[in-house]
Amino acid sequence: MTRSAYFVVMMISVSFCCCNRSRNVVQQIYYSDGNIKSIEYFEGNDTFPLTVIDYYPNGYIKSIGLINRKSNYVGLCKNYYPDGRLADSCEYYDGMCIRQLCNDFPKVENCYIMTDGESNKLYTTGLRSVAPKYRIDFSIYLDGLPHYVCKMYYKYVDSTSYHTIYMNEDNPNFPFTIFTGSKRDTISIYCIFPNDSNQIVIGKTPQLKFNFIVE
Repeated sequence: MTRSAYFVVMMISVSFCCCNRSRNVVQQIYYSDGNIKSIEYFEGNDTFPLTVIDYYPNGYIKSIGLINRKSNYVGLCKNYYPDGRLADSCEYYDGMCIRQLCNDFPKVENCYIMTDGESNKLYTTGLRSVAPKYRIDFSIYLDGLPHYVCKMYYKYVDSTSYHTIYMNEDNPNFPFTIFTGSKRDTISIYCIFPNDSNQIVIGKTPQLKFNFIVE
């Protein structure tokens, strides 16, 4: 996939700031009614890749991507529907799509947790008892395979605070850890499953909850 190299001879020395980052605009094209049709700019210094954004007449983004010195797309490029929804996205290498990203959300019907020292699977419909002041090392599985790209939080039933669960790459078998408190309580682990484009959409992104009883 290539993009016309006409921008090379139409360099415009215009710069502006957005979100505290300097953008050096190369070219802007407008529709007949004055609405922006496309813009090409460098982030910061005048070094490639060049950011290219195309717009629909209604003002919504049509596509956004990066091009190199040969006018070929590189990195992550996204296309959108006229109503603003993401249509598709792809990772490019020198103009070639090397990985088409799936924008559908994963199906999580067969999702479970495995904890270190336990051979039984913990599903969302189950409960697992753990001791106070106990370390829980666990992994999450989707369709029988380890799944590492979900976002996880935990909270105590009596608390309104959510705590992020981070991945420990030093323990690949059970890379997630939480610690129980000193009193009897219930800990809920919330797992949110974005798609390949890392989207989280209210009402569409799957979310599961797993419960541990501290007693």
